[in-house]
Amino acid sequence: MEELNKTQVVLLTLFITFVTSVAPGIITVTLLDQSPPGITQTINRVVERTIERVTPGKTEIKETKVLLTEEGLLKDALVAIKPSLARIVLNSPVETAVVTPAPADGSTPVVVPVENQAALITAVPGKNELGTGFVVSAEGLVVTSSSLNLDPDVEYLVSINKKEYPASVVTSGSASGFTVLKINNKDGVKFTPAPFSITPMHLGQTIFVIGNDLERTTASIGIVNSSANSAEVTLSSYKTTIKSDDTNIGGPILDSDGKVIGINLSSGGVVPIKFVAGFLASTTASRR
Repeated sequence: MEELNKTQVVLLTLFITFVTSVAPGIITVTLLDQSPPGITQTINRVVERTIERVTPGKTEIKETKVLLTEEGLLKDALVAIKPSLARIVLNSPVETAVVTPAPADGSTPVVVPVENQAALITAVPGKNELGTGFVVSAEGLVVTSSSLNLDPDVEYLVSINKKEYPASVVTSGSASGFTVLKINNKDGVKFTPAPFSITPMHLGQTIFVIGNDLERTTASIGIVNSSANSAEVTLSSYKTTIKSDDTNIGGPILDSDGKVIGINLSSGGVVPIKFVAGFLASTTASRR
């Protein structure tokens, strides 16, 4: 240092300052590239929003940062999809045996065996819950997974917002991956169709899967963990980390904006919503 003149000392100081300021940035970017998708998604949810305020005589542009959390996104998604959620139900009367009245002496009542007392068999209403679906048209079209194996010759009940409507199968097939039911809408009820987004899903994308039964609503958070390399979207293009159960099979897969991007299948399978949108478009065209 004693052999350096003032100019060289200044340049050396600037060089050291530059290196020490750039190094942390390089290390941070390298770590982000090597980190799991969940971490980078959380970091990337800091979104820049421009807010324009107009006041007399001047316009103010203010940049603000809003932290979007998974909890907040899920809450908004639930609000958007709740009016469109449906539960597919089959009326199935249940045969029950009749219990004789309690004896006067207080001994244990006797259950009449069904096989020996056919005349005493009674049928009480029962409901067999089959799966979840969601409304796709204001007239009452409901879509669900074809894995429910719904029978075109059987009338089902569709429960929406705790009200039940009779419905029949319009189209179904394992090749399409989904089944469409039409509500017998004799009262002219206007249903709330779920909002769609046909933008292709992408690897690492955060998703929400919503399910329900007659007693509760369920929600699951996951990511798209498998995406085909082909540019053409097919029924086998995507897989998710969602654990499927009897409440969410046939339920909607939502993006972070609360729009439906697919139908949830068993084992993390997905029917991209573009196929349902194509069916609706062809149905509308055939009516003209």
